[in-house]
Amino acid sequence: MAKTAFLSLTTFLSIFCLHSQEGPGNTYRLSTNPLQYYFTGYNITLERVQQRFLFGFDLTFKPSYCNSCPVEGGGHGLFGNYWHQNYWNRNYNSITITVYPKFYYADLKKYFSPQPYYRNWWFHQKEASYDNVEGYRFDGLRNELQHVLGIRFLFGKTYTFQLSSDYKFLLDYSFGPGIQYHWMQLETFAGTVYDIYHDYLHEYQTSFALNFQIRLQLGFQF
Repeated sequence: MAKTAFLSLTTFLSIFCLHSQEGPGNTYRLSTNPLQYYFTGYNITLERVQQRFLFGFDLTFKPSYCNSCPVEGGGHGLFGNYWHQNYWNRNYNSITITVYPKFYYADLKKYFSPQPYYRNWWFHQKEASYDNVEGYRFDGLRNELQHVLGIRFLFGKTYTFQLSSDYKFLLDYSFGPGIQYHWMQLETFAGTVYDIYHDYLHEYQTSFALNFQIRLQLGFQF
């Protein structure tokens, strides 16, 4: 997966550079989303602006911070569903790739941006457990793989602050609704699912989810 992400980034940067033309209104932005650090993720965003249109590439990687940990979760009851716990599951690695346009209004600050993305969550051969008396629960040696295809429709605003003749500090915030489609493969070895013991259990599940997203980007324009 890391190789795929590297090749995707390399290909994008090559196309980005080949099609870039110097001229009025053609600038670049390099930024990060600090909200990702709350979830121990690392984000980098590269954008090219030409007048009222922007084309961007966003890459986020979240490494695993635990070899075999119980999943503590970020909620209980209605919010305790295991499929909502990915960001709080320290066993997971994840990578997210987004390629998107931004369409600026006449003031060159406000914009609309439809952003399709692909996200992959995974961990292999880890002792993990999730205790949820009201829903899906397990305890055993696990393999988990999740694919997510989604799109978010963001409305935002960009502020720039002059630092020098060539560089500006960038602050960009946006928000809007989104939809995701998940498909998941789960394997349990010598463990329990719903309190029933299995030598081996393979599960496959799919789901749709609506969400609301908030993004903040800090960086530089040059």
